[in-house]
Amino acid sequence: MTDIADSSLPRETQSPAAIYTAAKMSSARAALSSVARDPRLADASVLLGALSVVAFWSFGFGVLLGIAALVAGVLATRVPDADRADTVIGLLTGAVGVIAGGVFLAAAVPWL
Repeated sequence: MTDIADSSLPRETQSPAAIYTAAKMSSARAALSSVARDPRLADASVLLGALSVVAFWSFGFGVLLGIAALVAGVLATRVPDADRADTVIGLLTGAVGVIAGGVFLAAAVPWL
């Protein structure tokens, strides 16, 4: 028996752990693939970017939201059905939120 799933071997000769691991990994890839192809990622990028600009003063929360907006925007650029204007707006607002939050943190930390 083998410890890894090998498609050249019949299923009966593979160990149950290898079959379970291969099935678990393929379902995780499928879930990630379906999320990464969602056209609503552009809208999520705009939402997270706008929240990061509004919440820049909240000691790092705006920076985290901005980073999430940038990640969603980058993923949305790979989706053919995503609105390009929303993607660009989400990337820009995410970057502004990260920069504003970083400047605020740099100014506020010495006073803590």
